[in-house]
Amino acid sequence: MASAASHRLLLQIKSRLTTIADPFLVHEDKQIREYSVKVFITIFKRLGDTTYTQNCLDVSFLKKLHILMQDKDNNKNEIANLIKGLTFMIESSPELILDQKIMHLCSVPTHSLRAPLSIAQATILRVIAPKVAPFVFTKKFYNTLFSALATELTMDPLDPADLDEDRIHALLMCFAELVACIPLHEYNAINEEIMDFHDKCVKRNTIHLYIELIKYYCQNTASNYEKHAQFYTNNVLKHMNSAVPGIVEKVVQCISAIFAKLPKENQFALVPLIRDAIEMTGVAPVEEHLGDTIYQKKVASIKMLETKEGVKCLAGVIQNSIMHGSIRIRIDSAYCFKYLIDFASPVAIKSEVVKICGALIRVVNDKFPPDLKI
Repeated sequence: MASAASHRLLLQIKSRLTTIADPFLVHEDKQIREYSVKVFITIFKRLGDTTYTQNCLDVSFLKKLHILMQDKDNNKNEIANLIKGLTFMIESSPELILDQKIMHLCSVPTHSLRAPLSIAQATILRVIAPKVAPFVFTKKFYNTLFSALATELTMDPLDPADLDEDRIHALLMCFAELVACIPLHEYNAINEEIMDFHDKCVKRNTIHLYIELIKYYCQNTASNYEKHAQFYTNNVLKHMNSAVPGIVEKVVQCISAIFAKLPKENQFALVPLIRDAIEMTGVAPVEEHLGDTIYQKKVASIKMLETKEGVKCLAGVIQNSIMHGSIRIRIDSAYCFKYLIDFASPVAIKSEVVKICGALIRVVNDKFPPDLKI
């Protein structure tokens, strides 16, 4: 009906059509939901009225999302469906340049901490992140989104209420989506920004944000991050024994994400970092005459190695390294295995004992240097 109506008639009935279609934007049925979105798309295209388009986006998506998020536990499906509908609208009608309209709607180009982004705004902006990412470092307008999110996540808000956990998570996921979608040719530029983000998180004692960012980036980027894997691993493993609730679990998930996309030969290069991290956390030196293989424990156990997942994510890499790495890497791997046995809880290491013993038996039996066997 919207596509068949004359321009004059469409001006008269546009509000009625959008009112009819609006409730179906959150419908469970994909076809019905997309039909309702197409009503909006057709009206936007036929009228070409930027102000009207932006008003509709505000009422039917942003404000609706805000209302649904007031009781997000009971509205999970509706929230997800609304986001799917908006995603369909953006992807199927690039000529409408909805990403720019949404950025203006959320006041991104004029962003300041005096008017911080809301949870609903961050959620909506995450939808357009893949469209914005290719232009973050080439177009000032699109860079304002990157700058706004980075500012919100690395600076103290003017109102302590803005530290709300759900809001920070929504901002972080939007930022992570944007970072992960940065194109391959901007790899060095985005990694400079990631390193800067790390330094600011350390300064503000919000390292969990960095760890979550690295996990999402490694899981979703199309870039080959081998060049910076050592930086990620080193920065994350420093917190393998953190006393802050939830950090160790995030460390395990992040390290697993870093390792997941790396070829085995690149994983080998990370073994010395694993050894260094464990020694920095739990190993105290002893008198020199006792030799390098004797050490004193600084802690009874390391929290990351108190979990099955933590032991498993390190044991697999160490096992491959001790079997196939260079002599230097194999020696580091042998030390790591020793530390796993010493610092892991019996419950956590039980499922990996066979792998560890098999690798160590091979070391003893094969023609490896004495350093490695000791």
